[in-house]
Amino acid sequence: MLIKKLQDENEEFKDSTTWLKLQDEKLQDSKQNAKIWETIERKWTKAMFLHKKQREALESHVKTLTKKRRKMRMFYQIWNG
Repeated sequence: MLIKKLQDENEEFKDSTTWLKLQDEKLQDSKQNAKIWETIERKWTKAMFLHKKQREALESHVKTLTKKRRKMRMFYQIWNG
């Protein structure tokens, strides 16, 4: 009777150990997925920031060129009278 009880407890322990190992594997997979998504999010954030800076620089350049063009038009109008 005692041996049977110990065998049953041993089997339960094996089952719970197996279950814990499976849970640990799932946790490790979840951690890995979280790291991947954090990396993706960080890279997209950086890309969006750089895109915004490039757009601002381009807009500034366009404004400068537009002002120069207006000045040139005024000059030609005055010159050609």
